[in-house]
Amino acid sequence: FGTSNYFIIKMACSLYLIYVGFKTMFIEDTDSNVATSKIDNKSYFYEAFCVEFTNPLAFTFFISIMTMYIDMNNPIVVITAYWVELTILAALWFLSASYILSSKLVTRYTTRYRRAINIVTGALFIILAIKNIVFLIEQIM
Repeated sequence: FGTSNYFIIKMACSLYLIYVGFKTMFIEDTDSNVATSKIDNKSYFYEAFCVEFTNPLAFTFFISIMTMYIDMNNPIVVITAYWVELTILAALWFLSASYILSSKLVTRYTTRYRRAINIVTGALFIILAIKNIVFLIEQIM
């Protein structure tokens, strides 16, 4: 896997983060009644877990983040360890996110401040991606 391919992947992942950032910042609040409806916490947990675990964008997001910090000059054992660690962390993230997001307190809080959370999260994605693009351009020059 050549250095130019690695550059292309890192650049594509950075552009993807910019896309996700803008999409997050300007998402429409169409499902505001979801949090206020009467949903059993257990079924809400399972639903949240299934959505999080089967979401291909979530995996793409984790891969986008990881490609920024993996040095291709590391031995294959180190790179494999990174990916195993990422898999474990992703599974823990999906479980904890499903559990936390299904609690009533969090649901009430996030519903109230959903717009602000979306703007801050989107801005962080964009800043992280721009930082990575600047770093990539500096490496070329």
